[in-house]
Amino acid sequence: MSDDEHLGRVVGECHLVRHLGGGGMSRVYEGRHRHLDAPVVVKLLDPKRAWGKPALVEAFLREARALGAVAHPHVVRVLSAGTEADGRIPFLVLEHLPGGSLRARLRAGDLEPDDAMRLLVEAGEGLGAAHAAGLVHGDVKPENLLLDGEGRVKVVDFGLAQVSGEAVTGAVFGTPAYMAPERGRGAAPDPRADVYALGVTLYEALTDQWPFNAPAPKLLLEKHRREAPPLEPLREVAPPAVVDLVAACLAKDPAARPADGAAFAAALRAASAGGDGDARPRRRAGDRLVVGELDGRAGRRPSRAAARRRRDDGADRRPAGGGRARRRRPARGLGGLTLTRPAARWGRAGRAAGRGRGGARRRPGRPPPAPGRRRRSGPRRP
Repeated sequence: MSDDEHLGRVVGECHLVRHLGGGGMSRVYEGRHRHLDAPVVVKLLDPKRAWGKPALVEAFLREARALGAVAHPHVVRVLSAGTEADGRIPFLVLEHLPGGSLRARLRAGDLEPDDAMRLLVEAGEGLGAAHAAGLVHGDVKPENLLLDGEGRVKVVDFGLAQVSGEAVTGAVFGTPAYMAPERGRGAAPDPRADVYALGVTLYEALTDQWPFNAPAPKLLLEKHRREAPPLEPLREVAPPAVVDLVAACLAKDPAARPADGAAFAAALRAASAGGDGDARPRRRAGDRLVVGELDGRAGRRPSRAAARRRRDDGADRRPAGGGRARRRRPARGLGGLTLTRPAARWGRAGRAAGRGRGGARRRPGRPPPAPGRRRRSGPRRP
């Protein structure tokens, strides 16, 4: 199904004007309500993926019922719902949120620690309303925390929401980087699983890295089950009370975590307000936490704002005397460790000092090949 199949159509009194994205079973469009003359978001179930799969249709309708049961300033509002194409394609009409996602703010690198904690307090309050209604979100992450025009958080995407305490049958869906250990074991839905995801999100918002990382989802889930989260990066930017709260949210035992989203929000508000004030380390806007050249996740580069700031401060200028500037080459497979190597070691001067191309050292006693002549790699012909 291409984007053009729906662009320009009218779905639920809404004219579809722009494709915004989509997930595994749905597509999301920006629309214009014909009667209200206001921007809205229209979420359509993908008919090709849902054909012959009533479970997907039920999951989509579950989101509509979940949003209809929760009315809170920090939960996205559902304006209407219905079906298209003879009842085969259900849709949702949601309020328009022009502020983007928390993920976009994290990528921009302009989120201060105080702002991050404020946004997570609002997310906890919104999830607390869902928990009070007997629902567990099941997929809390920065992508599902959107901002309205005034910068307030709205929790979205209740497609994986389940009734608290309901028996789990079949596969468990979610995002491994934010999934509580008990969810991987098939435990019944519990609000404290959402609290665990809030703890991971708060950790990431403050340090710009996940508490656990692995090259495969199965290995990542195993780390969530067995390893303790590293708290040292968090201590660099957050007061001790916030560090203790994140550690409690990431506890392996659900009983050691805050009871629900409302309890998390109240604890975070108290911890951030009762911190050490200006005594704690702070980041400038656009900066990313780098501890010993460890830059977040593997392969993640510093933000553009941080790169511009280093350039303005003279960190990337050529050294005095006409020498060559040093180049940074990221080493893969080392958890994002960036090794700084002089450019001369990889250039002409490095080869003259006994290194071949790529930095390989030649065996002692063997002269370098003559200019313009290639050494034979195989046996000589008679």
